[in-house]
Amino acid sequence: MDLVELIRSELKENDLKWAWLMIFADEDLPMNVQNLVERFDINEVGIGVVTISSGKMIHSNNLVGKSLKRYLRADRLVLRFARKNPQ
Repeated sequence: MDLVELIRSELKENDLKWAWLMIFADEDLPMNVQNLVERFDINEVGIGVVTISSGKMIHSNNLVGKSLKRYLRADRLVLRFARKNPQ
């Protein structure tokens, strides 16, 4: 069972309407993976990927995915953290 199916199963078992799946990556994902995330179209699961080094965020193009950037602002959080904790 893949991760999305596991999430959908949990949604159903717990009578939830939607879920966010956040992925944090050290480097930019390959373009084909970015395109896959952006085209993801299962309405009840929103996917977001934040690149830690740049703070760049991509998200699925469904309503739940678009809400990730608006509500979590994880891209800003990562950049703020990087400024306070330089390596």
